[in-house]
Amino acid sequence: MTVDQVWQKWYQNRDPRDKQWLVDYYYKVAVRYIMQAAAIFKDILTDVDQLISNAGYEVLIAVGQYDPTKKKKFTSYLFKRMQWAVWNMMRDKDNLSEYERRLVKQYRRAKAGWKSTTQTEPTDEEICAKLGVPVQQMQQIRAKDLLKDVPLNALPDYKIDDIMAQVAVKCHIPTPSEIIERRDMVQKILSYLDERNRQIFILRFLYGLTTKEISKIIGTISAGGIESMLKRQRVKIRAFFVKDDPSLAISGKIKNG
Repeated sequence: MTVDQVWQKWYQNRDPRDKQWLVDYYYKVAVRYIMQAAAIFKDILTDVDQLISNAGYEVLIAVGQYDPTKKKKFTSYLFKRMQWAVWNMMRDKDNLSEYERRLVKQYRRAKAGWKSTTQTEPTDEEICAKLGVPVQQMQQIRAKDLLKDVPLNALPDYKIDDIMAQVAVKCHIPTPSEIIERRDMVQKILSYLDERNRQIFILRFLYGLTTKEISKIIGTISAGGIESMLKRQRVKIRAFFVKDDPSLAISGKIKNG
């Protein structure tokens, strides 16, 4: 029996045996995804066994919640869930002091309590006023909590190539022929950008998140604001490389996305 046939039976009869068959089948797919992520981010993902043990639960939930009417492949839906699981583990590798970590937890609790009580989304100013913490200080702490530096040396060649291919198209700049030059180019971009823009660049071009997903992670910038920052970021990146090589100053539009 093929996977498609089992899916069809599951939709028609909701037989638990068909669901278990699908869970067993896609659990292997999820584990392969985790092992690939572990190989790419070996310096960051230190508890792969925990991810693998959680994979069964993620697959079980994904099979139960998957909606085929949305015209999205199940593997794409599952990989998005696994991507968030990997991302959350990467974030959990703490780079905050005990005081900063306590503030982050207080912020999250205060925000959840506010939303539960008022049914509205609070602003940073409202939460910080409630906690008695300066807004700028809290934003800096939360930025540190988002993501540490990405170890470029741990990224395989194909990930560097993927980043550079996107940057070359979006910023209308050529891609170096040698992989060592492409790595150097990505490093220059990350060094050139400030901390907030560097985080957005990594989330967009390395992890492939949408502006809406990035907005949810950043927490203080709307999806439209993220898009505007990405547009300005592309202009700056192109100007940075044109400054080093004036021959790049040819006609070419900065592309959206």
